[in-house]
Amino acid sequence: MPPAISRPVSFPRRPIDSSWLGAARPVVIHMVTDPEREQHERRQDLDRRFGLNPAKADVVLENLNGDGRDAAARLGIAATRSERI
Repeated sequence: MPPAISRPVSFPRRPIDSSWLGAARPVVIHMVTDPEREQHERRQDLDRRFGLNPAKADVVLENLNGDGRDAAARLGIAATRSERI
């Protein structure tokens, strides 16, 4: 797993209806995610399920964003060199 990197984070503040919690006072819910860890786990899952090497897994994950050729360009892949996987 890649090393942890600490970055400052800001959280948007939005009022929520907490009546479903049965709380009489305001409630705070923090949801913390680590995009790098999630990406790493998704890459490992693609390797385990489909035998994709890290480079091919990166192409798949970038294409899931719906960027197509822009995704390939971000990875330094020329559109004429793309292959079917």
